[in-house]
Amino acid sequence: MKSIGHFIENTFHLKKIGFLFSLFFTNTFICQTPNLGATSNFAIFSAVGAIDNVGASTITGDVGTNVGAFNGFPPGTIDGNIHVADAVSAQAAIDVDLLYSYFVGLSCDSTISSTLGNNQNLVANTYCISTASSLNDTLILDGQNNSNAQFIFKINGALTTSVYSTILLINQAQAKNIFWQVNGLFNLGDNSQFKGTMITDGANSLLTNSSVEGRILSRAGAISLTSNVVFMNFNDSPLPIELLSFSVECQQQKGIVKWSTASESNNDYFTIEKSKDLENWQEIATINGAGNSTSLTNYAFEIENKLNEKSDYYRLKQTDYNGQYSYTEKQFFQFCSDSKINLIVFPNPVKNKLQFRYNENLNELLSITLCPIAGGEGVMIENNANEIDFNEMNSGVYFVNFKFKKSSIIKRIIISK
Repeated sequence: MKSIGHFIENTFHLKKIGFLFSLFFTNTFICQTPNLGATSNFAIFSAVGAIDNVGASTITGDVGTNVGAFNGFPPGTIDGNIHVADAVSAQAAIDVDLLYSYFVGLSCDSTISSTLGNNQNLVANTYCISTASSLNDTLILDGQNNSNAQFIFKINGALTTSVYSTILLINQAQAKNIFWQVNGLFNLGDNSQFKGTMITDGANSLLTNSSVEGRILSRAGAISLTSNVVFMNFNDSPLPIELLSFSVECQQQKGIVKWSTASESNNDYFTIEKSKDLENWQEIATINGAGNSTSLTNYAFEIENKLNEKSDYYRLKQTDYNGQYSYTEKQFFQFCSDSKINLIVFPNPVKNKLQFRYNENLNELLSITLCPIAGGEGVMIENNANEIDFNEMNSGVYFVNFKFKKSSIIKRIIISK
């Protein structure tokens, strides 16, 4: 007698799976991984729509379209196969339609607000959103120590993420078990980090320097990329490292890149990269990882400090033994001045009021300016007894510029409401 899993797999391509699941297997999706069919090897695929890339995108997995133009590779690079209007893309076009219909047919475990993120913590479930949705700041998905925990998001409208948004996986949650069914377009904000398999009924736009650990699949709509990283890290192990912190700061007039990990698995090495414009990145150091570790590991690297040189951005690239890699968020660093000012800010992240302290006998504080990390006009902040009131500010990542008589110090903060 054939197993249920074999029965489901064979009936998927007969376009009966929606009916069969609703009739016989209601709520069994937590244990049964959706059958991706011919789309399983694709990192980027559109059944009907162009694939267009600008910049140095890196794709790990197959890329293709069944109906539409294919442009931008090179300069983009693909570690996989290209399928444009061939037998593989034809089957993938059928299967992405079946996959989309399968998710449409799933019942909801929970109907939630259209705004995701802002440090929201969700456990495995099928979540439904009845309108267009947004993902801001950080969405935390908790596997509750179950590596098979499955997260499904059904969104009846478009999905847009904010700049520098991220999806944080904890307690063995894995990107391969996250699925997004979006009835509309998908816009991934600049410098965002997205996780899971995205299946849309509309266009997909991956904006500058954003990354996807998973797949972008469209049943009808173009897919555009701009200097992105898309990869399928779908092995059976949790993500290689649990990063606790990453910062760039001054210590005794020296620039120090610091980071720490709570655990590491299959971790080969770290690469420190810097940039002046967030587009062109230069490798400055490679640091060996701990390989496999379950204890706290601290890292530090001294960077060259040149007085009066403009500030830089820094990021950390982690590479495992299989060659797969991921990036941290960017950190802004202004080179150490010769003023010996010691400025601390706390708490960070901050909800309402940020406290700051400095050795006030050395320099007089002239002004405080708040700027969003994505750019835009600065806002002058009133200095009220060494604290800054952020009650009226939106959640996000900001630079706070403390200007003294002889120098300026910039701190990166996160406002989390």
